[in-house]
Amino acid sequence: MTSDGCFLFLDWIFIVFFFFFLLVVLLYTKTYFGYFTRKVFRFSEISAKITKILKFLAEIYFFGIGFGCSFFLLLPFCLTQMSISNKLSIEDLDLKDKRVLIRVDFNVPFKDGKISSDQRIVAALPTVKYALDKGAKSVVLMSHLGRPDGRVVPEFSLAPVAVKVEELLGRKVTFLHDSVGAEVEAACANPAHGTIILLENLRFHVEEEGKGEDGAGKKVCELSHAY
Repeated sequence: MTSDGCFLFLDWIFIVFFFFFLLVVLLYTKTYFGYFTRKVFRFSEISAKITKILKFLAEIYFFGIGFGCSFFLLLPFCLTQMSISNKLSIEDLDLKDKRVLIRVDFNVPFKDGKISSDQRIVAALPTVKYALDKGAKSVVLMSHLGRPDGRVVPEFSLAPVAVKVEELLGRKVTFLHDSVGAEVEAACANPAHGTIILLENLRFHVEEEGKGEDGAGKKVCELSHAY
């Protein structure tokens, strides 16, 4: 299960818990007040109509308490969903003739020097295909792999991933041996239409663990029109 799928599952669990909590409050209110009215008004001369009115008002009161508690329980969830809905998706952008930089999750597992599961690569391909179908001039992919801690560690190179992406897409993928610098900027500045580029592991640079800037303070998003 992906992280998005996991969060969606937890959201549904939270919603089910909310309605269960509300139901328990209402049932408890009805049972408790019914017991109360039987004890207090059993020998009373107050009419059944007034008793029903009081019971109804009490249920409204306890329903308000339950609703108020549930509101504060659901408030963080609602705010999170509002924040997500306010963000632009790739479908909101005009990609024609644009250089598109996409942060993907190619942090795939390896076994004996080979990719043992390409699930994360496959999950990213629809976005890449969408950008190309919408006329993007180029698609630059960037990702991290493992934890090289800001050092160039050959076993964490994304070169094998570039081969796998090319295999799955059925299109040529240009692999760059760095993610920042003049050579990378030149390669991404004016590529042929429909070019797909994969940058080297971002975590080969210690800046990836912090500001995401190179030594001159330039961010990698300067390689594109859209990120």
